[in-house]
Amino acid sequence: MTPRVLVVSEQRISVDDQDGLRHQLVSGTVNDLTAFGCTVSLLVRSDTPQVRHSEQALEVISLPTFVGLTGLFRSVFTLLRIVDKAVSGSTMVVVRTPGMVGMVASLVAIRRRIPYVTEVVGGFGPARLTRRENGVLAVGVFGVWKRLTRWQVRRSAGALYVTQRWLQREFPTDGISAAASDVKITPEWLRSPEQRVPWDGTGRARLLFVGSLEHHGKGLDLLFGAIASLMKQEVDCEAIVVASGRHEAEYRDLAQQLNLESRVIWRSAMSRSALHEAMLSAHVMVLPTRHEGLPRVLVEAMACSLPCVATDVGGIGELSDGCLLVQPESTADVTNALRALLLTPGAQASWSRDGFSVAQRYTIDKVSLARRKFWSRLLA
Repeated sequence: MTPRVLVVSEQRISVDDQDGLRHQLVSGTVNDLTAFGCTVSLLVRSDTPQVRHSEQALEVISLPTFVGLTGLFRSVFTLLRIVDKAVSGSTMVVVRTPGMVGMVASLVAIRRRIPYVTEVVGGFGPARLTRRENGVLAVGVFGVWKRLTRWQVRRSAGALYVTQRWLQREFPTDGISAAASDVKITPEWLRSPEQRVPWDGTGRARLLFVGSLEHHGKGLDLLFGAIASLMKQEVDCEAIVVASGRHEAEYRDLAQQLNLESRVIWRSAMSRSALHEAMLSAHVMVLPTRHEGLPRVLVEAMACSLPCVATDVGGIGELSDGCLLVQPESTADVTNALRALLLTPGAQASWSRDGFSVAQRYTIDKVSLARRKFWSRLLA
């Protein structure tokens, strides 16, 4: 009997968003399962009824578009009806954790006695960030959600973690487990350290930031503060900000308040190829995030031999031998790290080599092998 697997996505995709659709189709989970002969359906917030995957049709089951817990509550009855039908027609369900749609699908799978697998891709931010984003009451709500997520992962048939250690400690499972990042570095993405030209003080040092502005978690304010400090120290630099979201206007106002209008280049969105080019032309990747699982963008930057500065939170500590780590919530730490990286002779070349070496752990052949072993055990 051919396994019928429902893959639950947390991403919102438009029929016109071909990059988003392609990413879903070539993502590790869909590719892995079709390689094992499974019939796969994709549950996603999308307005397209069907797209093609390889030589067979991949069914796309559309959910209503919603944002946040409030949007979930407003759409809950429609969502439950669609999820229940999709889950009941499957022999296994795969969900991403943490995630609201995935949680609903897991609860339905439990009720239907259908096994489910969790792909654990992130954790929960600190309480102070939750309070800042959603108010005091949300701290309690998210505390309950975290405990529920731990219960969800623990009773899953299997858990696939993007980290080697951190998420395993946060969300242990009683089922089959494996560590395999959802980052897959392809050969064409790799650029050796010898191909990179470090900043030598000529012109402006280009600092690249990539992240969502739907919340304050990525720490763009810390980068802006660091640039303002570096300017006072006569270190000439600018930020290329590849980001968008509901808080974008706030960050644009902050840049103006710090007199950084001419030092920030805004890019609301980029194709994969454009992002690759941006990494190749930048001098440093900066990710002063407040919470994280294992950020794809950091590994991809290392694969381009781009020196990286990032906060020591979540799974980022597992990249410490290839990334210059700073303390959370510290503009001074970000400033000092960037200054040392840019002005210390040989520092950029050294971190380029170290980061490129770390990125080799995430090449497509190594990650795919680990994922295939996991699915082989699970589907046996």
